Amino acid sequence: FYIVEESSEFTTPVDLRSYLLDLYTSTEKRLTGAYLIGDVPYAYQWFRLEYTNPNIPTSEQEVISFQYYADLDGIFWASEEYTSPGSHLFSFDKHEGNLDWEIWVGLLPFYKGDQSQTISAINRYFEKNHAYRQGEYTIPRAYLEINEFMKATTEEEHTKFIKLLQSGQYAWTPISEEPDAHIFFDSTSAEMTVEQGYHALSEGVADFTVIQAHGSWQSSGSTNIDWVESNPVQTVFFYTGGCSTGNLDHAANYLTSILYSPTSQVLLAWGTTSESGGMGTNQDGFYGQNVAGDLSEGKSFGEAIREHVNTPLIPPYLEYRELHYSVQIFLGDPSLTFFPRNP
Repeated sequence: FYIVEESSEFTTPVDLRSYLLDLYTSTEKRLTGAYLIGDVPYAYQWFRLEYTNPNIPTSEQEVISFQYYADLDGIFWASEEYTSPGSHLFSFDKHEGNLDWEIWVGLLPFYKGDQSQTISAINRYFEKNHAYRQGEYTIPRAYLEINEFMKATTEEEHTKFIKLLQSGQYAWTPISEEPDAHIFFDSTSAEMTVEQGYHALSEGVADFTVIQAHGSWQSSGSTNIDWVESNPVQTVFFYTGGCSTGNLDHAANYLTSILYSPTSQVLLAWGTTSESGGMGTNQDGFYGQNVAGDLSEGKSFGEAIREHVNTPLIPPYLEYRELHYSVQIFLGDPSLTFFPRNP
């Protein structure tokens, strides 16, 4: 593949998006992705969530949106009556036109708001990325899920939850079904705990890790920034479904520490900038299955994400499209693929 490097102080998201669109056009649409490194200008999207369930109140969100850079020919605009709740200059309440993502976007953001620490972190990142590409990682090709929502008190519940997480409608098949998959939740009958799962993460039992738990900019489930900075995080692809773990409005945030901590081997950290609702189910299926399936077929993570986004969602996910896609954030290198299994 061919790499174009541009060093520039883009002062507005409009300037940066225009540059990416010009590059996409001048390369005859062969541009497949962009790495945004350093102090990147943020665009914001606002949307209202209205639920069919009358017991769930209507909510409004204004979120950092990297969809703004992925959808290069869509139309983002602010209606006359719209005022940014956060007083952001580049905030949009409308997203129209062709909504497909032309490119994937990976970020190497500032680390703890400090330039010196950021330079050191980025240098460490490129060193470990090179090591992975050279086959020097020893983390096995396997799946690890730590689910803090499921709690089994009987053997029957334990068996039911295992089956759901291995092969259910919202399982990350096919990798969750493999014999060496590792699944953890609190289960008194099996003497299993989520703490054992985090120990497995530190031991490096799998290169693809999914955490299902509540989150914030400070934490994901029972782990927080301090835990990440003081414990080994031994995986390559890291996904957390917790809300706001990648909220870059906070200089120190959980997802950035997952990528940059000196204790971490993570090369792709995936989370959200605000409330998380996953990426929905499209005509091909559940987003976790689509991403895991494409990676298993040798496609890159970025390819897998774009294929999911560019395949129409099905109801009821379709009506919440902006929730599913505007909040997604991918730190690190979306061009990565699974490293082949050892024979």
